[in-house]
Amino acid sequence: MEILRCIILCLGLVFITSEGFSQINSAEEAYEALDTFRINPTENATAEFSKKLQVWEPKNEEEYLAKVISYCNVGYFQYQFFQFQEAIISYETAKRIFQENGLKRYDMINFCYKPLGNLYTKTNALAEAENTIREYILLAQQKGLKAEEASGLLNLSVVLQNKGNYRQAIQVLEQGAQLAVEDDRFLQNMATNYVSLNEVDTAENLVGILLEKNEDNAKALQLLATIQLKKGAPKQALSTLERCQELLQESRGASLREWAKLKLILAQTERISGSTQRALRYLDELYRILMPHFKGETEFPAEHQLFPDNTLVDAFDLHAEILNSENRKEAALEAYERAFYMADLLDTPSGLQDSKLLQQNNRKIRTEKCLDILFSLYQKKKEAIWLEKAFSLEQASKHPVLQEARYLQESLLQENDTLAEQIKGTRKILAATTTEMEELRRLGRYNGQDFLELQEAYNSALLAQRRLYDTLKKRNPNTQWIQAIDVSAVMDFMQERDEIVVSYFFGKQAVYQFVVDDQSITWQRLAQSEEEVNVILQYITNYIGYFETSNRIANDISGFVVSAHQLYSALQLPSNEKLIVIPDGLLAFVPFASLCTEESSTIQFDKMPFLINEVQVSYALSASDYMNGISEKTEGKTSVLGVFPVFSDTPRALTYSLEEAKGVKKYSKTTLLMNEEATADAFFKQSLDHSILHISTHAQGGTFSTPAAIEFVDRTVPLEEFYGYEFDKELVVLSACETGVGKVIRGEGVQNMARAFQYTGTDNVLFSLWNVNDYSTSEIMRYFYMELHVQRMKGTSLRNAQLGYLKDTRLDNTKRSPYYWAAFVYYGDAEVPESDLRTILWYLFWAALVFVLLFISRKYLKGKLGREK
Repeated sequence: MEILRCIILCLGLVFITSEGFSQINSAEEAYEALDTFRINPTENATAEFSKKLQVWEPKNEEEYLAKVISYCNVGYFQYQFFQFQEAIISYETAKRIFQENGLKRYDMINFCYKPLGNLYTKTNALAEAENTIREYILLAQQKGLKAEEASGLLNLSVVLQNKGNYRQAIQVLEQGAQLAVEDDRFLQNMATNYVSLNEVDTAENLVGILLEKNEDNAKALQLLATIQLKKGAPKQALSTLERCQELLQESRGASLREWAKLKLILAQTERISGSTQRALRYLDELYRILMPHFKGETEFPAEHQLFPDNTLVDAFDLHAEILNSENRKEAALEAYERAFYMADLLDTPSGLQDSKLLQQNNRKIRTEKCLDILFSLYQKKKEAIWLEKAFSLEQASKHPVLQEARYLQESLLQENDTLAEQIKGTRKILAATTTEMEELRRLGRYNGQDFLELQEAYNSALLAQRRLYDTLKKRNPNTQWIQAIDVSAVMDFMQERDEIVVSYFFGKQAVYQFVVDDQSITWQRLAQSEEEVNVILQYITNYIGYFETSNRIANDISGFVVSAHQLYSALQLPSNEKLIVIPDGLLAFVPFASLCTEESSTIQFDKMPFLINEVQVSYALSASDYMNGISEKTEGKTSVLGVFPVFSDTPRALTYSLEEAKGVKKYSKTTLLMNEEATADAFFKQSLDHSILHISTHAQGGTFSTPAAIEFVDRTVPLEEFYGYEFDKELVVLSACETGVGKVIRGEGVQNMARAFQYTGTDNVLFSLWNVNDYSTSEIMRYFYMELHVQRMKGTSLRNAQLGYLKDTRLDNTKRSPYYWAAFVYYGDAEVPESDLRTILWYLFWAALVFVLLFISRKYLKGKLGREK
């Protein structure tokens, strides 16, 4: 851990210099400045005091402690001014200084850890929140602070509830209730989690216990109203909520946020009971409570009046639903735009990937509702603006976390200086510490010094990353981390190309398809109800189920053909020689190449009407990913690093990977890491020197409890560890089982090994969707590199390799099943055919030559005629 700490200290964090105010030079001066600041803590005064702290360099323990206390005070007031990101940095800085200097004599749990954990929770940075709260729970346990431990468990339950881990939240609350028997909040939060699990009877019993103790418990009554709504009794719920209002008025101590939350619940209840006008009135009251400057002169507050608050996000979502139900669709879209804007204000821009992933579900739900409105407007008005907005919105929902990471990667490549190296360093440390912490959690070892030391390194790296990202964004203020896509840009890009882009959006109530070529865009709804969506999902599930084992297709060939044609018909693919598919949800697991374009009774696989016979299918993460650029041809410069652990003399030996290695080496300049040489460290080190990475090994797709991982000869490397490296490669080939399999995050896609390389800079990745066969993989890879050697087109090379295997007469019919050849898919850049480039250059050469010869002939004839005269 000392090494990690030293690395952090050497990162050279960027501090903002300040001029025009007196500097702090001692602990006494710091406390005097703090007292002065607290007399009138305005936003400007907070910013000025923060600048003084940043440039102050303490020299002893007393001064370091003064700086910690001052930063905690700054963080508190930044929180009050809704400067959540600034407050997070202040608290993180205080914690880092306290830890690195071994300070004591200050209640860090109550004055730093707790507010920091609450800020992370409020800004939806749930991974950071959980880490912070678990850290101070452990500290409280070590110091025997029962009240702080109980408080931490209560806060941890809120984080787990927000992550959807309701059972785990209940377990934590039961543990906390034993420490604080008289604290009703534990029973209340337990009831809330049971409501989320739809176990309303259990929740009602717990609420009954609370109301027996105190019939005027306003929060318990609000929860009772929620239960009554769940049970289909909105009138009872409204009566209960009216009692809540009376109690809040009588108490006169209720905060503005408590009032706002009550108004939101009232609006939701009125909406369910059918009284939309009353619901709108409560929303108007909510806006006025939270934003005194809003006077109701417009439907809802303007963007400049807003501040980060989750209650406001929920209010705008509800407002949009009500407006849509009243057929005020354009106003509903405006309300949803406010909700998106508010969600962006709350998001932590430089937070951990895990936190960002958890935020995507709500965005996906909101996007679906917006698409429903836009589709209705487009069908009614036939105006292109609604179609263009829909396409842009749909594309923004495609892997937003991954897109942000890729744009950041491009920015770092442009920087190419110390800042870029520092950011890469913090990413690597965060990846390493996160991997180690997750392993301790998996083993149930939350307690102990090892976990605390890892937490220290993690905290320091996280703070470093925030400061460095802030500096990067200040250098590039106009950079859009998720770029907006418009239809005309895609169509312009596709000029003179023979490809069609097909993008799918799978919602809960609808499935949409966008088809774009160089002339037009079409938009259709393939399913328009939950029942119809489930039918298509069942088609997908049935189809991919045929690839679970090697003999499943062979044992039911006719059933497979029916399933493959059924799904092909449902997806309504356009007719074209080249398709770029942008999948969504479970479609990411579908091998489009083996779909059947028509019904067939043949049992011979090479005679079946597979889509691959007519169409080359490649894939893209999004339209912006597709437009990222034409793949550069690096003939003469390309070199391959081949990693082949083989696992000889074990039950898991990959015998045919030896033949695969020969095939790769035959057609490319290759460095091979074979057998015992194929270690994780050797791969990470030597990957820097090659443009193509080829990894032939075992891999696991991962589940919701265990991450995807890939095996080297010495150890298994989990997905998270790859995020700490940079792989800006021409191509990565993952010739391993299930490298395209992983848990699906709604709104972000599949968390698989391929994504690790896409996240860290590789545009072009070839990977597998299921447990691939050793022999067929070696053959397909041999075909692939042979094709790639000739034409340098990755997507075309893969299709030709798969067709070559399918048509190989040496194989019996069973071995030509799609199970053996359809597993591999290619995600990557658009490609200009090498042959087209050579043809163009060839014609230009001959045209130039003819022109030169004509010019010389003309000069010669002119000179000859002149001499004859």
